[in-house]
Amino acid sequence: LMRGKKCALIGDNGTGKSTLLKYLLSGADKVKFGRFVSVGYYDQENADLDPDERVLEAFWGKFRLLTQTDARKILASAGLSADDVFKTVKELSGGLRAKLELAILTAKHANTLILDEPTNHLDIPSRESLEESLSAFDGTLLFVSHDRRFIEAIANEIVELENGALHIFEGTYKEFLAQKQ
Repeated sequence: LMRGKKCALIGDNGTGKSTLLKYLLSGADKVKFGRFVSVGYYDQENADLDPDERVLEAFWGKFRLLTQTDARKILASAGLSADDVFKTVKELSGGLRAKLELAILTAKHANTLILDEPTNHLDIPSRESLEESLSAFDGTLLFVSHDRRFIEAIANEIVELENGALHIFEGTYKEFLAQKQ
């Protein structure tokens, strides 16, 4: 996957898309990232969040060099209100937990993003905002999604996982579908 590619990993449920992403991130011997690659990962299950932590602690604990004001600004820009930052992570809806994860991802300033179902739990304005941000992102993107509109808006390469094999298609989702026809 080369710099600037925005690759959608697609396939039926249960084919191993999320497993593949986790394998790539595992540091396995056969997986090599470029020298200056900085990876940010969005986990659809929010497994890296402690459910008992307060939102502000969950975020600020990862970015202690930020002032509390700056941390709260980033959380607010992700759609978390002043009241939300004092809730525990487990008190948040699925959409607000997704926004917290995306705020953490934003603050990492990674040049390569690996996203597992990033639009799950997001409302329409949040999905559109995410699309806008990822379209403007000049790094490399690998994402899993079943959201056809999202894939169409973002991807310039499609990798289909089918029957245990990867099929790579250089082009947009519409072009991919036309070729499959």
